[in-house]
Amino acid sequence: MLTKKFVAIIVLMFVLGGIVIFEQIYVDNSMATMQQNIVTLEEYLEQEKLDESKTLAKKIKDTWSEQETIICLFVDYRDIETIAKQAELVEAHLENQDFELARVECGALKLAVNNFSNMVSINWHNIL
Repeated sequence: MLTKKFVAIIVLMFVLGGIVIFEQIYVDNSMATMQQNIVTLEEYLEQEKLDESKTLAKKIKDTWSEQETIICLFVDYRDIETIAKQAELVEAHLENQDFELARVECGALKLAVNNFSNMVSINWHNIL
């Protein structure tokens, strides 16, 4: 009887550990992709490439929208919503062909992604 409970606890710990590892890998990959796309968008905005900027801003918004549905299972939704709002603002300013405001909002988007990434990352030093 005691052995069955012990085995059940061990199995449960492995399942929960697997979920935590999956969540961390998924979030890390999502944040890395977002950061790469934002850097590229910043380059396009500096060069004032309107079509490329619009396309990439839409891709960032759409990609985040897809990833958000999975990430929100693990993280407080308010934190995720900030990134979505910033991505929408960048896209809106590009629709108005306002590169200056788009650059400002892109910087704010980059900051939001970095803050979110730092917030959800596992700090191994704290765990040990």
